[in-house]
Amino acid sequence: MTQITDTTSNKKIYSPICVIGILFFLFPLFTHASIRSLILVINGVLYHGFLKGNYYMLCFDYFCNFIISLYTIYYYPHTFLPGFISVLLNGCNMFAYYGFNVNKTIVDVIHVLTVHFPFLYIIITTS
Repeated sequence: MTQITDTTSNKKIYSPICVIGILFFLFPLFTHASIRSLILVINGVLYHGFLKGNYYMLCFDYFCNFIISLYTIYYYPHTFLPGFISVLLNGCNMFAYYGFNVNKTIVDVIHVLTVHFPFLYIIITTS
């Protein structure tokens, strides 16, 4: 399988910080029976916990998130701007990591704060 490796150590990348961020999606799953949260929890734990660095899983992760975003924007159009800003911040974060070798832990914390938590808020307010 194709692997994406850490730019500094040539090891497969695992993200315990991101997994913890994903686990917050259990709240809307249990309180609102949110199918979107169920998909995000399963997909997020698989990618960030077990298969991070696998290019095909990364593509599947983006695809699932894209479909969930389209659904949310269609039924709740007021969520477009906050979601779009979150995606732009994630793009800047990834650019900093791959372009300037910013510390992986810092990148993971920024990812949780600028992607997981805003999308968690969007899911909670739209469930």
